[in-house]
Amino acid sequence: MIVSELSGGLGNQMFQIAAAFALSRDLNADLKVDLRMMRSSPRVYALGCFQTEFIEAKLEGYLLRNIRSYRSKIRHVLTTNPFCKRINLFEEKGAFVFDDRIRKQKGDIYLRGYYQTEKYFSHHAGEIRKLFTFRHESNGSNATFLKLIQEGQSVFVHIRRGDYVSNPIFNQHHGTCDLNYYQSAFELISERVRGATFFVFSDDLAWAKENVSPPGHTVFVSGNDGDAAAFEDLRLMSHCKHGIIANSSFSWWGAWLMTNPVKTVIAPKVWLRDQSVPVKDLIPTNWIAI
Repeated sequence: MIVSELSGGLGNQMFQIAAAFALSRDLNADLKVDLRMMRSSPRVYALGCFQTEFIEAKLEGYLLRNIRSYRSKIRHVLTTNPFCKRINLFEEKGAFVFDDRIRKQKGDIYLRGYYQTEKYFSHHAGEIRKLFTFRHESNGSNATFLKLIQEGQSVFVHIRRGDYVSNPIFNQHHGTCDLNYYQSAFELISERVRGATFFVFSDDLAWAKENVSPPGHTVFVSGNDGDAAAFEDLRLMSHCKHGIIANSSFSWWGAWLMTNPVKTVIAPKVWLRDQSVPVKDLIPTNWIAI
């Protein structure tokens, strides 16, 4: 059994489940999720937008009730108490760097971390894409946006602000992509994509309309506010031909799910405000980091 502890928003949960799914395939094991972190967090379980049903793990017998608070004690119990069911706790060394120790894991495994690199799951890319098939078709304004996206040389532009700006802790950790990044990305896209239509996605559309001017016909995508509708933006991004992502796991997935075989994806080289944090495996090699 592989158990994935889910936390964070939709993009984070997708990374966590993708890594766990790939490991479950490698070991021919069942995949289950632990939702207890979600119940004590302002974030919500967001994977219900996909067709795949994820089974919640019952972990009482594994003595993992207090893993967050008593991590070292839990490790001791799991490895020394002969009366416990055994489950190996695996924690990544860094969120954006592939930890090859995962390839050596055996038995029942509890995954805790973010796993934000495709190196954990790219060898099962086809199945991962099926895993993230949306449950329902687009309707209303989203169906209209989708039709426009599919008709031409669509380029999505994601501008992440929200809590990256309003929350001082998040702002100190993440920061935001500045206008110089977007201007450089627009220039690069213009060299590679002729006749592009730009679809702008943002949690602060008023700011985006005021400050961002893509070099072509531009559509500001609206109507999908809040966690419950975020997947609609993700779906629309994934149908674009090309993408300019923010320092956000959400638009990372929008770009990764695009199926255009000659897609151009531009990503920020500076992902975190603290540049001492290694992010070397975050951006796929066929994307352009600037």
